[in-house]
Amino acid sequence: MNKVIKFSQLVLIISVFVLFLGFFAPSGIAQIGNVNTPPVNGIGGGTSITPGGGNLEPIPMTTRIVWTDKRNGNDDIYMYDLSTKKETQITTNEKKQSSPNIWGNRIIWSDCRLCNTPPYRRDIYMYDLSTGEETRITTDEAAPMYHAIWKDRIVWSDTRGDAEGIYMYDLSTGEETRITPPEVNRVSRPDISGDKIVWEDLRNSGPFSIKPDIYMYDL
Repeated sequence: MNKVIKFSQLVLIISVFVLFLGFFAPSGIAQIGNVNTPPVNGIGGGTSITPGGGNLEPIPMTTRIVWTDKRNGNDDIYMYDLSTKKETQITTNEKKQSSPNIWGNRIIWSDCRLCNTPPYRRDIYMYDLSTGEETRITTDEAAPMYHAIWKDRIVWSDTRGDAEGIYMYDLSTGEETRITPPEVNRVSRPDISGDKIVWEDLRNSGPFSIKPDIYMYDL
């Protein structure tokens, strides 16, 4: 009799354990985790595993910090690499550089080397750490503002034609694209992630009321 009771108790325990696994595993409850690979040249890859079993796009992790520094009387772009504990001066010209942003090996900033000569404007420049090459991104007479970079894409706002618009430059194709339509001319502060570009938009504001909204464009 005792053997039968013990066997029944064992079967009951196993059944409860199987039901427990069957309930939690398929549903994905509390099954969120991160798989991160070690950084390589300051860049690592992280994959976030979603509860439903799908994988989010890998998010690069950087150990690099960029900033503007007014040492030696000039506003230059500097970078510090946490992995190597090394500081590097990125720009060396005597004009003012500001608002740096970094993605992977690419650093962009607002550059004033043409501010004192025609056409008297700022431009967006980029420095590639992997090649050591500097590239001028914007060439229009309008001054770009509020730039951001994501992989091969750089976005900014400028006021060409007296109409402020959001623009994008694709480094992989060398093509520049206007994102907002010409009739929308009160936009600023763009940002980008993947195929999504967001910005601050005043198209719904009146002459005596400021009502900024957030708009998004899906490439």
